Amino acid sequence: LRNYLAFPEFIHTGSLIVDDVEDNSITRRGGPACHLIYGTPTAINAGTAAYFMGERLLHGLELSDGDWLRIYKLYFTCMRASHTGQGMDIHGLRHLVPTALTKGNCDSLWQSLLAVHRLKSGVAAMTATRIGVILGGGSAQEEEVLGNYFLSLGTAFQIVDDVINLRGFQNNLKDQGEDLK
Repeated sequence: LRNYLAFPEFIHTGSLIVDDVEDNSITRRGGPACHLIYGTPTAINAGTAAYFMGERLLHGLELSDGDWLRIYKLYFTCMRASHTGQGMDIHGLRHLVPTALTKGNCDSLWQSLLAVHRLKSGVAAMTATRIGVILGGGSAQEEEVLGNYFLSLGTAFQIVDDVINLRGFQNNLKDQGEDLK
């Protein structure tokens, strides 16, 4: 199971390395961010390379062509979603705040924020789960139900992560308020 567990971790670690460059982060997991140790070009390349390393862990599996195609489609959908969510996060939602404040209607702001959280983390959790169901020989119904559950769980994780960022991480794993800066 080690390879299966490492597959989503490669994607996650790659996204953290790139995110730290984009946010000009100083701290990650209690130490200096990768780009501060190895430089920005190496960090960007390492983060991007990590996106593709997980796929190597699946080589040698005996899967039907149909299952391989489903896995690849899920993976690339995940990568597009994650990068779209990150792009929306970098752009920010400031443009929606004046309307929310003046009209007292936060629906657009809430829907946009929820989309960022779903795209950045929810889709990744869903994708890892759906690929796991495929590799485990599960049914289409199991893939859908578990995928939707983990979409919600991943979205909740991102919301909690953002709240913790405002309050500060235990053991200084990341700088407080870094996401807002």
